[in-house]
Amino acid sequence: MLEDLFAHPSKDSLLNLVWVYLVGLGVLVTQQWSSRRAVGLPLAYALSFSMLHLVGAAVYSIPGYYPRSAILLQNHSSLQNTFEGFRVACFGFWALVLGVILTPLVARPRQPAPMIRHPNVTSRMPVNLILMGVLFFFVIFPVVGKLPSLGGLSIAGTMLTGIGVYLRCRQSWQARNWREFSVSLLMTLCFPVVTILFLGFASYGSAMAMTILVLVTCFVRPRWVSVATLLGMVFVGLSFYINWMVWRVEIREAVWGSYSFESRVERLAQMVANVRVLDVGNQNHLEIMDLRLNQNDLVGKGVIRLRSGRVDYGEGYSLWVAATSWVPRLLWPNKPLSGGSGNFVSVYTGQEFAEGTSVGAGQPLEFYANFGMNGVLVCFFLLGLAIGWFDCRAADCLNQGDWWSACRWLLPGMAFLNPGGMMNEAVSSAAASMLLLLAIHHALFSSYYPRHPMAMRPRHAPMVRGEPRS
Repeated sequence: MLEDLFAHPSKDSLLNLVWVYLVGLGVLVTQQWSSRRAVGLPLAYALSFSMLHLVGAAVYSIPGYYPRSAILLQNHSSLQNTFEGFRVACFGFWALVLGVILTPLVARPRQPAPMIRHPNVTSRMPVNLILMGVLFFFVIFPVVGKLPSLGGLSIAGTMLTGIGVYLRCRQSWQARNWREFSVSLLMTLCFPVVTILFLGFASYGSAMAMTILVLVTCFVRPRWVSVATLLGMVFVGLSFYINWMVWRVEIREAVWGSYSFESRVERLAQMVANVRVLDVGNQNHLEIMDLRLNQNDLVGKGVIRLRSGRVDYGEGYSLWVAATSWVPRLLWPNKPLSGGSGNFVSVYTGQEFAEGTSVGAGQPLEFYANFGMNGVLVCFFLLGLAIGWFDCRAADCLNQGDWWSACRWLLPGMAFLNPGGMMNEAVSSAAASMLLLLAIHHALFSSYYPRHPMAMRPRHAPMVRGEPRS
């Protein structure tokens, strides 16, 4: 039984689990980089998942490290909690990898849909998406972002910028335009800068930047460049996180206090000028990572409470909430309540949080809290199939030169790349993305996808020199 495998919590057992996890990560990287039907969504999920689980496990694997800060001791952070949580995350991750590997057998290639190859859906598509995303972020989101239904649509719209930057990287790489490719890569740095200066949060922009870079590694050659990119991304990302945790209070004071834009830029520049590089021998750096990049601690507390019988298993309630979360409450007033991730975490871990604190449950805790280890394996396997399905379909569209259809698979697929949230958040985000894309498709791009063969050349979409014939 998996419950008995690596059952003794110790640094040696934890280190063995880390190696088991790394083997699974290597298998996933090999599958993603060797398949023509892979864009990289599962790999992007794996990177985010590793930041929340592998980092914390690696910290506790370091000889001589034990939490000493008051806040960690007050939260009862311990090697046992991290070990119990990471064991669940490790086996769940392997189930997800298996689901991703088997997806191409389920998602068989489809015949390409009839499409008029116009620049608006081919060569101009990256710029079109970037402009739409900027419009949503700076114009639409500030107006309707807090409304229950329209808020999800506006958030989905802002993510179009990320897909546009990725497609621009792919376009310039295929054209061997190295200058444009370099500029496109540098554009990824804008995401965390923009979200910090305008929202006071670094996680949203950093996650988008990491996702773009991971997707880019799937088509970049030679492979050693991709390997170096991934390793460098992890090191730079962790170093950035250390600095952000030191400066975030001052920066958020300027952003949320409605300080001038110059004041915000000045404080961000101060963080950059006083940058600190990650040092694994620095107790303070390790404790900063233990505090916010160790989701295993919460999972472990939940596992211990559930096994001791102090709290009952959910029997699938949160997953039922996720399955119905796409239905607007306006149409279903009595729709089941989720209670929020913070309430979910408090119930199953016994840890109380300050009012207003946002605490993500994460999928390992949610799946284990519903059905135990068997639920973790089954649910992660199905999640791997789901992410892999979106990934395969997006790759098929890109291989056929249909970039708009690829976007229609990428955007809802990216809604599942949040391993620190709950499934109801992923499903509702994916539903909002699909609804938004449907509206954009009918408003702007449906004329390029005629259903009848006789409508393949409407007058407003003439043939363009350099575009292949229909």
